[in-house]
Amino acid sequence: MQRETIINDLFTLLKPLCENVELFLTPAFERKDLPIIIIKDTDDTIENDAFISISHALSVEIRMITAKYNASNEIIKSVLSALNKYKSKFLKIEQTSLNRESFELYDDEYILSTITLKIYYKSGIWEA
Repeated sequence: MQRETIINDLFTLLKPLCENVELFLTPAFERKDLPIIIIKDTDDTIENDAFISISHALSVEIRMITAKYNASNEIIKSVLSALNKYKSKFLKIEQTSLNRESFELYDDEYILSTITLKIYYKSGIWEA
């Protein structure tokens, strides 16, 4: 499956940036575990190409949890730099957003930064 290959290649690319990189699920964490990167492939819009192949537009979120604003800036820079070198089985990749928000968990405040990507690729009929 190309989708799986694309996501696994992204995981491999980001793993050297921090100890805690996860696919899809947000783990239970403590401050000592930060930063955390979570990769979510949230949506795959498909279109048939004359019943020969399928064009995919895969939405991917890279969520980064940090304790401080400056740490958030550093992990964002590292991830964007790594994405510049990202190679996999896709035709094109676009960054569609970069957002940041704070959230509170057990009386601690954290920063959640999200980079959203749109990854375009083709597959055979009835393949992902």
